[in-house]
Amino acid sequence: MTAQPHRSANKSAANRKPPTMRDVAKAAGGVHPSTVSLALRNHPGISDATRKRVRAAARKLGYRPDPLLDAFNTHRLEVLPHKALPLIAFVADFDSRALLEKSPAHRAIWAGARQAAETLHCHIELFLLSKEQLTPERLHSILRARGIASLVIGACRPATNRLAFDWSDYSAVMIESSHLDVPLYAVCSDHRQAARLASQKLRNLGYERVGLAAASSADLARAGYLLEQSRMPGDGPKTVLDAQPSTSGSDVATWIREHRLDAVITDQPDLQAKLATAALRVPSDAAVALLGTDGGMPQTAGVVFDHARIGAQAVEQVVSLMRTNQRGLPATASCTYVPASWRDGASAPAKA
Repeated sequence: MTAQPHRSANKSAANRKPPTMRDVAKAAGGVHPSTVSLALRNHPGISDATRKRVRAAARKLGYRPDPLLDAFNTHRLEVLPHKALPLIAFVADFDSRALLEKSPAHRAIWAGARQAAETLHCHIELFLLSKEQLTPERLHSILRARGIASLVIGACRPATNRLAFDWSDYSAVMIESSHLDVPLYAVCSDHRQAARLASQKLRNLGYERVGLAAASSADLARAGYLLEQSRMPGDGPKTVLDAQPSTSGSDVATWIREHRLDAVITDQPDLQAKLATAALRVPSDAAVALLGTDGGMPQTAGVVFDHARIGAQAVEQVVSLMRTNQRGLPATASCTYVPASWRDGASAPAKA
């Protein structure tokens, strides 16, 4: 007798709903469905990492785009006129736009935020926060009067430790600014990963005695350095110098010689110049790797923070909050860490 297929199993398979774009968005780490649509269409505004994550989630779920719906959405978003784009306020703690543009990091953050807003069909406007131009109290009243309910708080100076807002009015994400006395969702450079990466790269280049000269506030960088050094074979040093802008070159040179270091990881951009005043040559006496190189220091080896991605990530997150009507302080604030990459440079060449 020929076995018959189990009808209930066939019925269950037939009734199973195909995965939706929202399912893919959830599986890809909670991105917005519009990000899924753009990633699957290879939109240039979506980062490679996000695109790969979305495509992997779609493959795993067996998601297949609906070509008719996709064509309709493309027509709706790119052809039909927009009556009113959602507005995001980007709050920057600078006295002028010129000062913001002068900072490579903040210039890249702002550029990444603008690109992401355009990709997600939103308008983003820059608000400069300073005692002379716009106090937090005045900004709050302006935002309420204009009906702006989405905020990206750019990195704030240490002197700005609070913002007098009624946060229940806003969907908000902050960039860096861990010193702010407000538990918001945040997007930050991954300083712990950066210090670990610098330690690994220097080790691969042949350096065996690596120290960290960083500000006492750089606790994540210290944690990453100490973790990586503890995993290194041999009896390499685990030494950290509290290096501030006021720390002299002779103090750093004394520390290097005392611990017989052949390389230093630092967050102080002028460390090489300071060491030169103490007759310590870079890299022949000690190599230097900087935590946070930029285009103005092409000869310096170190890690590069992806500031444009940080700005874009913050906008993507606030748009997701806005479109799901999530306002106010979250019950549990979390931080999204954006990893850094390594850049070779003359300050830390491979050892012979």
